[in-house]
Amino acid sequence: ADVDSIIRGQIQYYDENVVRLVESMVQDFVTDLLNSIRERGIDPKTTFVIFIGGGALILKCFLEKVDRLGKFLFIEDPKANAKGYGILYQVYQSQNGK
Repeated sequence: ADVDSIIRGQIQYYDENVVRLVESMVQDFVTDLLNSIRERGIDPKTTFVIFIGGGALILKCFLEKVDRLGKFLFIEDPKANAKGYGILYQVYQSQNGK
């Protein structure tokens, strides 16, 4: 809960050193995540990246700071993933005669 609070910018209750440490670790995580995507053959610097859902929104300010992204968009709806899977399920059901 404390880490989530710091990531969301609610830092007034935490020691400055703790805030810096958490922010540094989150920035490293975001950098590693984008490097991992790149290692799989998708270059986020040259590909239009769409970030969807609550997890992406939590990391938005950290993702916006990295230099490993070209063009990108955030879908602001925290329930976007669930809604998308709901649509896919409906399509699947209709294609299978159910």
